Amino acid sequence: MKLWERVDYSAIVDRPPLRLPAGNAVAVWPLVTVEVWDPDGPMPRTVLTPPQGSSFIPDVPNWSWAEYGVRVGFWRMKAALDARGLKANFCINASVIERYPRVCEAALEAGWEFMGHNIVQKPMHAMDDEAAAIEGSVAAIAGVLRAVYLDAGATMLFWHPRRFEGAVRHDSAFRHSLKDAVSHSRFDDTAAEGDIERYVKEFEVATDRLKDHFSKKQTASGDAEEVLRRGAAIDGFMRRFSLSSRAQSDWSALRGNLDELARAYGVTWNW
Repeated sequence: MKLWERVDYSAIVDRPPLRLPAGNAVAVWPLVTVEVWDPDGPMPRTVLTPPQGSSFIPDVPNWSWAEYGVRVGFWRMKAALDARGLKANFCINASVIERYPRVCEAALEAGWEFMGHNIVQKPMHAMDDEAAAIEGSVAAIAGVLRAVYLDAGATMLFWHPRRFEGAVRHDSAFRHSLKDAVSHSRFDDTAAEGDIERYVKEFEVATDRLKDHFSKKQTASGDAEEVLRRGAAIDGFMRRFSLSSRAQSDWSALRGNLDELARAYGVTWNW
C-alpha cells in the first residue's frame, strides 16, 4: 500500500471546525520522551561533530548529552510540570524500564500515561522484525499501569512489579499488627477471631495466585477481582470491630495498594 493510500484526502475547507472545550483556542499536549541510546552502535543523532569528521564507537560525546537528559533534564522538566499541576504522556523505549527504573517510577507515581516507542531508540523500519519489536515492547512495558503502544495502537493494563513489593511489605506489617491486636482484644479465642483468620487466609491464597499468574504473564482482571473480594471481607471486619490504631493504619496502607490494583486492571471498585 502506498503511503498516500493509508489516509483519505480531506481538504480543510470541507471539514467541520475543531472546537475546543470552553471556547479555548490552543490545546497543549505535554509529552516527555526518554530514550535508550546504545553506545555500542551509531548514535541516533550526532549533534556534536566527531573530530576530523571520523565517526567512532563508542561515540561518547553524543551519548553523554543524551545521558544527561535522563540524569538531569528529565527531573527539571518534571519539576516544571509538577509546579504547574500538569501531567504528561511518557513516551519511552521499552528498555527504559530496565535501564532507568528510577525515572519510570517517578513518572508512574506522578500519574503520567506511559506510551511505548520501540525497544531502543531506532526507527521501526530499521528493525529486523517489526512485529517482534512491537510484541517485545509490549511485553517489556507490562510493568507499568497502562501502556499505550504508539505503533501498535493497542492499550494494555498491567500491574507494576514494584507495586508487589510495597503490597508485600504492607501485607506483612498488617498481619503482624492484626495478630497482636486480636491477641490483646476481647476477640481472642472467639468466633470473630476465627472469621478474621479465615479472611486473611483466603486473601493470602488469592494474592499468591495473582502473583503466580503475574510471573507467568497470565494475569487477568478476574485474578485482581478475587483479591479485591477477599480484601473486602477483611475491610468489613476492620470496620465492624475496633482494633489497635496500628492495625487500622497498616490495613489502610494495604488497602491503598488494592486501590492501585483495581485501577491497574480496570476493575470498578468501591469499598
